[in-house]
Amino acid sequence: MRKIIAIQGDPLETLKIRTDTSLFLADGLYKNGYEIFWYTVDTMRLSSLNGKKSLCARGYFIKLEYVLYSGTQWSRVSDLQELHLDEVKCILLRQDPPFNMLYITSTFLLEHVDVPIINSPRGVRNNSEKIFPFSIAVGYLPNTIITREVGEILSFLKKHLDVVLKPLYEYSGHGAIRMSYGKSESHTTNQVVYKDDEEAANGIRKYIDGFAEHVVVQAFISAILSGDKRVFVIDGEIVGAFSRIPSSGNFLANIYQGASIAAVKLTDSEIAMCDKIARKLKEDGIFIAGIDLIGDYITEINVTSPTGFVLLEEMYRENAKNDTALPIQERLVKLVSSIIDTKK
Repeated sequence: MRKIIAIQGDPLETLKIRTDTSLFLADGLYKNGYEIFWYTVDTMRLSSLNGKKSLCARGYFIKLEYVLYSGTQWSRVSDLQELHLDEVKCILLRQDPPFNMLYITSTFLLEHVDVPIINSPRGVRNNSEKIFPFSIAVGYLPNTIITREVGEILSFLKKHLDVVLKPLYEYSGHGAIRMSYGKSESHTTNQVVYKDDEEAANGIRKYIDGFAEHVVVQAFISAILSGDKRVFVIDGEIVGAFSRIPSSGNFLANIYQGASIAAVKLTDSEIAMCDKIARKLKEDGIFIAGIDLIGDYITEINVTSPTGFVLLEEMYRENAKNDTALPIQERLVKLVSSIIDTKK
C-alpha cells in the first residue's frame, strides 16, 4: 500500500512559504518517505453507491523542500486527480479559518473515513478557539463576553472603558478592533474612541452587522503593547514558546499583522496552566495547538491550523550553534508516524 498523507489545506498558491507550518510539516513527512496529496475543502465528495460509502477529494501530489530561514518550496508532481481518502495513511486537517459552514461541513465529512486525522475533526468542531477557554481556563480569562447585543456591549465598554472586539470565527487578528469610551490612556491603530452612548452604540451596531455570528468582547490588556506569548503544543506537551511583539503603534500581536518575535521564558504558573490545557487537548484529539497568553491571562487556544512552528524552529537553531537537527519538525513527524503506527 502506498504511503500517502493527505492534507486538507488552503490553495497552495495562497500560502506564505516563508512561514507556513503545513508546508513545513509536509516537508518533514516527504523526507521520511511519504507521498503528499494536497486538496482543498471544496473538492470533497461523500457518496453512497451500491451500498458502499466513499469520501473522495481532488488535488495534487506535491514535492517539497524546506530551507532554513527561506521557507518551504513546493511543486506539483501530478495532474489534478481524485483520491479516495480511505486509502491514505493519515489526513492532516490544516485549513485556515474562517470557521464557517464549509469548514464545519468538512469536519462531518471527514468522520466517514477510517483513517487517523490530525487534528480530530470532532475535536476541532467542538473546541471553538475563542470559546474553548471558558471550558478549561475560565479562571485565567480576562473579563470577556460573547454576544450580539448592542446594549450588552455598550455596558461592557462603559464599565471597562477600553475593550477589544473580535469576530468569533476569524483568525490572525482579522476583524479585530479596539474600542475606547471617553478617553484612552494609549492610542493604537485599529482603535476608535467614542465620546457618548449614542456614538458608541452606533459604532457597535455597525461592527456587529459586519458578521453573521456573535462577537467576542474582552477588556483591553495594556500588557499586549509589550507583546503576548504563543505557547506551542505537540502531542499533549509544551515544546516551546516565544513572545510576539506588535509593530509600532499597533495592539495586534499576530505575525500576519506585522508583529516580531523574541525569545521568552514561561513562568512556573504558565507552564502548569498550559500543561493542563495540553493534556485536555490531547484527550480531544487535538495534537497540534497554540495557546495565546497576555500577561496573566489566556485569550485564545488555537486548534484549527496553528502557525508559528517554523519561526520556533528557526529560533531554536539560532541558539543551537552547530546543531543541524530540526527538532520541531522532527517532533511533528514523530507525532504523525506514531499515530499511524497506533492505527495499524
